[in-house]
Amino acid sequence: MPVAKAGYALIDGKLPFAVVPGNHDYDWAWKDGKRIRTGGLATFRSLFGANADFFRNRRWYVAAHAGGADSAQIFGAGGYCFLHIGLQYDPPSASLAWARNVILRYRGLPTIVTTHRFLDNDAERPADAIAAGRGAALDANSPAQVWDKLISRNDQIFLVLSGHYTSQARRTDRNRQGHAVYQV
Repeated sequence: MPVAKAGYALIDGKLPFAVVPGNHDYDWAWKDGKRIRTGGLATFRSLFGANADFFRNRRWYVAAHAGGADSAQIFGAGGYCFLHIGLQYDPPSASLAWARNVILRYRGLPTIVTTHRFLDNDAERPADAIAAGRGAALDANSPAQVWDKLISRNDQIFLVLSGHYTSQARRTDRNRQGHAVYQV
């Protein structure tokens, strides 16, 4: 986390950005000098949450949920204005409901969604929800469920970005309105 903070400090104040928590942000540990620190969303939120120095009072940071585990930003590029929604790893249903409300609030803006895990190495959307360290009983939505419940239903979402896996993958599917959604 200290290294991540230093890295993001290089772009702080120069351009809008978002940070989405991944599986290790729920259960990771790192060495800070001689002490072992544990991760978890409390640590993630302290560095990258809605009230963290990177995002507090930034005009482009327009919404947050779950203390900043989910966030929304508006930015311009190439003469266009975009909405970006960052969702936590295997987001709970409350995160998806929050994202739908943000999309309604900014109706018509071309929207990009970023989440930690969406496409696997074979460009498939896994059907299992891992709920990284949040406990098996906790509500979590798999990438396939995120597609079904959020992405495919919202026509202004045109791009989904993700990571987690060890290789690159991409695919294009049609949403319920028949428009392309690019997934990388």
